[in-house]
Amino acid sequence: MNDPSQPGQTTPSAKLQTPPNLHWVRDADFTLVIDEQKGIARQLEGDAAALWGWLCMGLSPSQCARLLAAMNDLTSVDADLVINQHLCEWQEAGLLEDSGQTQ
Repeated sequence: MNDPSQPGQTTPSAKLQTPPNLHWVRDADFTLVIDEQKGIARQLEGDAAALWGWLCMGLSPSQCARLLAAMNDLTSVDADLVINQHLCEWQEAGLLEDSGQTQ
């Protein structure tokens, strides 16, 4: 990841993608991410659910940061920090993986 304390530095150096064994569905109040291989599900709410949906629609992390900042009246630095926290957490949990391509 780039330095999250720098505005506009949300974009990771490598392109992230969901593993093929992950599926997701948007419910009225949350997004459910299901790992078919491990037989587990993770519920994303609030900012995390919005971010997941935006990324799955093809928005870049920097575009998501602008939306998140507007949605929650955050500075660009704070929005970048929130997004980096989610991206790192999702990578550690196996919800995102490095595609081997750089952006």
